[in-house]
Formats: sequence, structure tokens, C-alpha cells
Amino acid sequence: MRFILSLFLLLIIVCCKPKDRNEGLECTMPLEKLKPILDDIFIYEAARSTKSLDSLSLSYSKDSVYKFIYTKYKTNRQDIQDAIECYTAKKKIVPMLREIELSYKEWRTDPKFQINECKDSVQ
Repeated sequence: MRFILSLFLLLIIVCCKPKDRNEGLECTMPLEKLKPILDDIFIYEAARSTKSLDSLSLSYSKDSVYKFIYTKYKTNRQDIQDAIECYTAKKKIVPMLREIELSYKEWRTDPKFQINECKDSVQ
């Protein structure tokens, strides 16, 4: 009897695999559309946090900048948030963020984007 019970438990453990909660999960926004949206948001937030914006940029409120981004990509805050949550659950958000980070590093080291100060400039 013990043998049959042990065999039955072993069979259950081997045959039953945990159900993937992400199976069948469909993201409404394609990853290719989410990436440039996040790219624009990151650029704006980085510029805003460095306090290096000129007076023209400072005249726009955060809400108006975000509304412009939503309009540019024909989306809204909720759709972006849902897409981020969906791709986070599918473990696809981190690789995409690494791609964005890599593109920033490439941009920073590209000689054509380097700002050279004049030798006569006041330090």
C-alpha cells in the first residue's frame, strides 16, 4: 500500500507542473510602440531633473509635456501603464530598458554629439 501511495505521489509531482500565470496574457500596446514613448519620457525627466532647461522649456508644465507625448503617440497614461505592467509580468521590460540605456551610452560617446568648449571660455 505504501508503495502504491509513494508511486501515486511521485506521479503527481512529476506530471503536474505549475501553471504559468502569464500564459495567454496579451499586451494591448506593442513593445515597439512603448519603447519610443518611454524614450521621450526618460529624456524629458532627465532634462527636468538636471535643472538645465532653458526658460522656454521651463514655461511648459509637466502635465502639458505629458499631454503632448500622449498626443504624439496617440495614447494615454492608462494605456502606457497597462503596457508597462503587462511587459513587466512577461519579463520583457528590463531588456527593453537596457536597450534604451545602451542607446544613450552610444549617443554620449558619439563624437558628432560632443560639445567642445572654446579655449577662450571663462571657467
